[in-house]
Amino acid sequence: MRMKPGFPSDGLPLTNLGLPSYLERVDSVFLWGENQAIYIFAGKYYWRLDENSGPFGKVINSPDYPRLIEDTWQGVPVPTQAAFTGLNDETLFFKGTNYYVFDNIAMRTRPGYPKQASLGILGCMK
Repeated sequence: MRMKPGFPSDGLPLTNLGLPSYLERVDSVFLWGENQAIYIFAGKYYWRLDENSGPFGKVINSPDYPRLIEDTWQGVPVPTQAAFTGLNDETLFFKGTNYYVFDNIAMRTRPGYPKQASLGILGCMK
């Protein structure tokens, strides 16, 4: 992967996105298909990114953020390791060897999860 000229090869500080200076890393970033917003998860907290602020966006400047993951994304493991919304509009969260399917309407993980990712995800096998 090549970096765009003029950008440091080790990335930019998280503070450039408006995240707090004490934050050393983020655990996952994903576009949520339900509202087409980008969310950043770090530890037990999450932020929503305003894509129209700055060249890379900035987290929404609001007393509402950061929010606790467990208050909104019920049943999602903390910390997450990866997350994405698939083509079928299902949101998946990963931690370790497990994955969780999130019900975007009920706002909680679906019953029967977590499942082992190695056993196949959404009908896809290794």
